[in-house]
Amino acid sequence: MAAESTAEICYEGSFELAGQKWRLFIPDGARGNNVQYRIYTSDAYDGENSLLLHSDKMGRCGIYPVKEALEVHPGEKFKASLYYKATTGLVIKPETPGVVIRVTFFDSKNQAMPQDAIFICEDGIQVGGLKKKADYKQSNQWKPIIGSFSVPPSCAKMVIFAFLWEGMGDVLLDNIRIVRLPNKE
Repeated sequence: MAAESTAEICYEGSFELAGQKWRLFIPDGARGNNVQYRIYTSDAYDGENSLLLHSDKMGRCGIYPVKEALEVHPGEKFKASLYYKATTGLVIKPETPGVVIRVTFFDSKNQAMPQDAIFICEDGIQVGGLKKKADYKQSNQWKPIIGSFSVPPSCAKMVIFAFLWEGMGDVLLDNIRIVRLPNKE
């Protein structure tokens, strides 16, 4: 834990600062689902604000920072985390994880490298694609998703996303962070 105190915070989504900018990511299959987000002032994991992510219909949707791509080097170590809370009425498709952090990598020509994408769920990290998981467990308490990873070979940039994965309704997100960890020799 001491190493993290010297870590560099690359992104921080606490939603307390008015200047923080986020974008919606809506895959083609979810267009028309009335996907939206807003700062939510009635509940937060930490501080006074969180972000409410909403979809009227079942599908995937997410957010990512406007400061889109973070320059990285192969072998660098990072820790990604967020806290989420399901709201009443949130429905998640069976055998899917519900809320996911996805880290997408790009090469030096700005081409996505989907084979290296990292998916961080409550029950662990998956690389290259999200496999079917045990049923999402509904909870009205704030829950963490945390995972550490190393940048794969040939990667030059990465983008962090926070997803509602195959769900509809509202989910609250807070304290979305990506931290560059010191490399231990």
